Amino acid sequence: MVKLVMLGVAHPHAESWVRAWQMHTKAELVGIWDENQSLAQQFAERHGLLCFQTMEQALAYPEVSAVGICAENVKHAAYTIAAAQAGKDILCEKPAATTLKDCQLMQQAIAQAGVRYMQAFPMRVDAVNQTIKSILDAQEIGRVVSFRKRHGIGWAADGRVPAPLAWFTDPELSGGGAFLDEGIHAADFLIWMFGEPKYVTAKIPQSTVGLEVEDNGIAIVEFANGVIGTLQSSWTFAAGTVTTEIFGLDGTIQQSFNDCASTTINGENNFPLQVFRKGRPMAGWENPRMPIRFKHIHEVVAERFIDCLETGDAFPSTLEDGYAALRLVLAAYQSAKDNRTVAMEEI
Repeated sequence: MVKLVMLGVAHPHAESWVRAWQMHTKAELVGIWDENQSLAQQFAERHGLLCFQTMEQALAYPEVSAVGICAENVKHAAYTIAAAQAGKDILCEKPAATTLKDCQLMQQAIAQAGVRYMQAFPMRVDAVNQTIKSILDAQEIGRVVSFRKRHGIGWAADGRVPAPLAWFTDPELSGGGAFLDEGIHAADFLIWMFGEPKYVTAKIPQSTVGLEVEDNGIAIVEFANGVIGTLQSSWTFAAGTVTTEIFGLDGTIQQSFNDCASTTINGENNFPLQVFRKGRPMAGWENPRMPIRFKHIHEVVAERFIDCLETGDAFPSTLEDGYAALRLVLAAYQSAKDNRTVAMEEI
């Protein structure tokens, strides 16, 4: 049995994690702490949990061996370091931190304490993405030449920010806008699929709806293996369909229902992929059937954290993955600021 506490519940994914842990037969979530005690009290009462007055009380609760961190982005590093020093295993919301220096401090604390850290990257636990990775690893569409990856949502399209999400648009708390919040999912996916990025050329304009942070961004990313394509993220997508296109010399992969813009409008079905392979006797698109859980993918993240702690299996995503994705996003920000192509070695 894994006994947990939560440090910070400002991120809406905290609701998903709580649902997953309260249903999991091998997890016991005992309570939460947040710097905003009013928010913490309301959250604790809603879910029947203890509400701790200090982080130290939460970390010292008897038999607690793990924590979930769903605080504002800029607090991730401090909370992770405190949890590691207290000897707790950690599931942390994305991004890992808002600076690479903070990520390095987190890595040092985790290594010194000998605890385990899982980065909350839903792309890694999605069965559809795992199928795409298998297709690419088996070279079923030949050498990959280019891609297009989109990941977004539409909650900020009218410029009115729901109160619980206000901190997302405060750069002092979020560290960035849509390109960090949504684009980091796409960044992690692309690094997982294609390896080390080499160059980034980005355009990330000021908010189109008057926010303090950006609500749209697009980058051209070139990988060390020669694969090149576009990464697009947004908080203003009204709707969408295809989220991913990967073009190989011998075939093509198309993916749908893998971001909020597509899933919210279209719902989910059991045919989220289209795969075209050259040389098949019956030419045309294949539609492999598979279960899809995008609407509940954050619950899957929380479930997997517990499962891996119980079995000792490797986490699907690590702090190193979090570091790599953040580095790509920061390179895009640098490119947009300087209006030039940025080599990853500069970041």
